[in-house]
Amino acid sequence: IADAIARGAAVVLAPTGTARVVGGRPYSFIEDPEPRQRLARIAALLAGAQPMVIAAVTGTNGKTSTVEFLRQLWAAAGRRAASIGTLGVIAPDLANPPSNNGLTTADPVTLAQSMAALARGGVTRAAIEASSHGLDQFRLDGLKLTAGAFTNLTRDHLDYHGTMAAYGAAKARLFDAPDLKHIIINVGDPFGRECARRLAGRVPLTAVWIGAGESGWLADRALHATQVMLDVRGISLQ
Repeated sequence: IADAIARGAAVVLAPTGTARVVGGRPYSFIEDPEPRQRLARIAALLAGAQPMVIAAVTGTNGKTSTVEFLRQLWAAAGRRAASIGTLGVIAPDLANPPSNNGLTTADPVTLAQSMAALARGGVTRAAIEASSHGLDQFRLDGLKLTAGAFTNLTRDHLDYHGTMAAYGAAKARLFDAPDLKHIIINVGDPFGRECARRLAGRVPLTAVWIGAGESGWLADRALHATQVMLDVRGISLQ
């Protein structure tokens, strides 16, 4: 904190209980139990407008493909659309193209600034990869997410999360976003089924079942894809 103040910081946002530095340049001090979450919300407020529709995709595998397919679908429908993730920021020609700093999910300040730049460039639809690190660190908490999607959960990133339970919980944070209107979950994945059961009845829910259909609690709301075919022309399903 002392170093930040010496470098000209006017405000310090710190965890609750952090000792204040006395002396030196005057500064404002804000305590918050989740400073990263507060930072994300402040960054979004300062950055300004966001695309009208933002869809976030989480899961161990498939995030990059899914956001890029979604961008292409929107573009084919005549929408100015962008995708953000492992491949960078892919968007229509913009005077000042944004960046995600080479990360799957950028830090909240960069993310907020990128979304504002897209909105200023006329982009109305954005698909973004939501990594477990990004969700755990509240990087997306400043975004007004319209839709959230889950692909799958397999063993990965345990060096950071420690356990599969913690890893799954980080991904499930996506569905706690307050502005979500649509949720798409691959209930062919065991953790996906667990999430869908927890969320059923709480919010509008579209559950995507890859494989055989299931009766019971999913029957009236699931989209069942039973014949998935891949060839040089793309993917088709019934």
